[in-house]
Amino acid sequence: MIGYFIWYIIPGLLWAGFLEWFTTTKLEGVFGQPWRMPERLMHSFFWPLSFLKFIIEFLKGLFGYYDEEE
Repeated sequence: MIGYFIWYIIPGLLWAGFLEWFTTTKLEGVFGQPWRMPERLMHSFFWPLSFLKFIIEFLKGLFGYYDEEE
């Protein structure tokens, strides 16, 4: 049981570390602020949801979903 938890949390810690680095160094304003512990824990434990949302929004931006029509 402990082994499953460890294999679940390791990718979560890596994902949360990357996401914290990305948001604090690449984004400005509200999204670029330093993280607090609740944010770290949420992204570490619920990393599949966080990762999926990141990928979906990345693909939307990549394929022009957010481009303004003029």
